[in-house]
Amino acid sequence: MASSILVKVCMLISFVLYVQQVFSSSNTSEAAALLKWKNTLQNETQSRLSSWTFHPNGQTNSSANRSLSTIPCTWLGISWDPAGSVIQINLTSFGLEGTLHELTFSSFSNLARIDLSVNALFGTIPHQIMYLSKLTFLDLSSNLLSGEIPPEIGLLANLKYLGLFENQLNGSIPKDIGHLNSLTVLGLYKNQLDGFIPTSLCNLGNLTLLYLYNNQLSGPIPKDIGSLKFLTELDLSANQLDGFIPTSFGNMKNLTMLSLHQNQLSGSIPEDIGHLNSLIGLFLYTNHLDGFIPISLKNLRNLTFLYLYRNKLSGSIPKEI
Repeated sequence: MASSILVKVCMLISFVLYVQQVFSSSNTSEAAALLKWKNTLQNETQSRLSSWTFHPNGQTNSSANRSLSTIPCTWLGISWDPAGSVIQINLTSFGLEGTLHELTFSSFSNLARIDLSVNALFGTIPHQIMYLSKLTFLDLSSNLLSGEIPPEIGLLANLKYLGLFENQLNGSIPKDIGHLNSLTVLGLYKNQLDGFIPTSLCNLGNLTLLYLYNNQLSGPIPKDIGSLKFLTELDLSANQLDGFIPTSFGNMKNLTMLSLHQNQLSGSIPEDIGHLNSLIGLFLYTNHLDGFIPISLKNLRNLTFLYLYRNKLSGSIPKEI
């Protein structure tokens, strides 16, 4: 009986030591990657991450004590799972100054959320971001990031939120973003993006918010954009878009805000827009739209804002409106 209990105790001790070893191995490799990145940030920034350091818990040099002394669970802005792996980096509005180039993305196999918004990060978005296979939330907005959006972002299959707005990004929107089938929010506004809106964005069937305004996008609005049936807000304003307003907009029954103003759109306002029963705001001003104001707009019972000025519309205002 005693020997049986002894065996069970030994097995339990072995298991605990194994867990500590796994915890320490995962924890220290990811912690080391974070410390490496911290050391590349500008000096005044590093002081804001003063909790990012190892604190010995004991005076002995045993491996068990070394394992326990390297568990940085109280690092500011970092969340760890029970196994000691980083699952969230939240350093929004920390005044961080530096680049992302020395952040070893491949070290964070379980990272699900990154929020580095409202800082002073500069340089490009590294292509190595593709290694964050479990990422669901990525917010790098309101920084000084430049260069092109890496197409490798299209490999982040679990991504639900992508916020890169208010930076200095240029080049075209990668068509690879159209592979992000789980995406619900895409915010790329207030950059220097150019080229066409990729038709692949019409594959994002779960998208609810799409903000591309204040860029230098050109060409037509994809004709199949109406396939985004869960979209509630769409803002493509302040670009250089031309061509007709697609009739497929009439399929977007959940749309509450449609902003296409300050572009170079032409042709008439589609009657199909009158099918958008949830619409609250319709902003089509400062374009080259012509023809009559469609009578179908009378069906927009929830409409609160209707701005059609600075176009080439003709005829009378429908009395039904």
